[in-house]
Amino acid sequence: MKAASGWIHQLSRTLKTCRLYDAGNPTVVRFRDDLCAALERLVAEFGPVTYRFVSDDVLLGEHSLMPARSRDDNLAFAFFRDGVRSVTFSPGVESRELFALVDGLLAVTGQNLDEDDLVTLLWEANLRHIDVDYV
Repeated sequence: MKAASGWIHQLSRTLKTCRLYDAGNPTVVRFRDDLCAALERLVAEFGPVTYRFVSDDVLLGEHSLMPARSRDDNLAFAFFRDGVRSVTFSPGVESRELFALVDGLLAVTGQNLDEDDLVTLLWEANLRHIDVDYV
């Protein structure tokens, strides 16, 4: 659980970094690459990992991993608002797939909001190793 919690916090930090700097910035590239490497290690060690989303928290099973401290600091809300109830990462997950998730989250949470919702963006990305459960 500690590794899964660490990874979801790393995802949050990566999203914040991506919002601050241009996509080609070396810091952004490093954060994204480190996020991929950490996810590959996580699923290689533990097998499929499923994060569940409620309006104000990210859960692993019934364990709270990232309760929202404020409206602006609520990773779970973008998933929950767009109908995503869980995301399962499976061994073999590719950087392209994870980057599609990161880019989708950036698109639905940034200032230049995309017309599409997160479910549509993830569905269009054809994710083979990331299972999205939505309502």
